Order: sequence, then C-alpha cells, then structure tokens
Amino acid sequence: MIKKVIYVMLILISIPYLTYSCSNDDGENKNQPPASFNLITSGTVTVTPNLIWTASTGPDGDQVFYDVYLSELDSNLILLVNDLSSVNYQISGNQTLEVNENYQWQVIAKDNNGGETSSELGGFMTLN
Repeated sequence: MIKKVIYVMLILISIPYLTYSCSNDDGENKNQPPASFNLITSGTVTVTPNLIWTASTGPDGDQVFYDVYLSELDSNLILLVNDLSSVNYQISGNQTLEVNENYQWQVIAKDNNGGETSSELGGFMTLN
C-alpha cells in the first residue's frame, strides 16, 4: 500500500514538470526588429532633396527595407515611397517640394518577418 501511495505521489509531482518541459517554447528565436538608425538630411535643401539615412541591420540576419514618409511641418506624415533597399531617396519630377517650406520626414526600417524600427522625426527647409 505504501508503495502505491509513493508511486501516485511521484506521478502527481511529475505532471507539472512534464507539462512545463513540453510547452511550445522550445527556445525558438523570435524575430528581432531592425537596429536603430539615423536620418542624415537636415538643414536647408533644394526642392528636390536627396533624403539620406544611415543603414539599419537585421540583428538576426534579415534583409532590411525602408519606407519613407514626408509632410509639411505640423501635418500628418504621408508615405512617399516604400520597400527601398537603399539608404537614400531622391525626390524629383512631380514630387518636387515647395520653395521656402519647412518639411518633416521619417523612415521606417522593416524586415520580412514583421519587425519594424522607426527613425526619429527629422526636418529640413527648402530653398530655391
């Protein structure tokens, strides 16, 4: 009888351990977002500026792409271009900016696994 009680107690004690060790968390690596980065273009620029930023890297080896947002100062940012693989974007053609206007911009680095990192908000003023 004592052997049966000890056996049952060992089984009851083992259940939480077995449940915990068989959980879905098998130490799989979770996607890490792209590393932080900085905007370079600032100050005064032409109406067709080349927006430049430093590269971000995927800490887990993911390829990084960039979305660029732009607006006049104190307006909502609007997506200018998405999925760039380069660290610059040349504004030209029908995207030409207004003269003597203050603009704000931001870049979002993203990977194919849903990771995203936003830059700080940057600003510049256009001249002739």
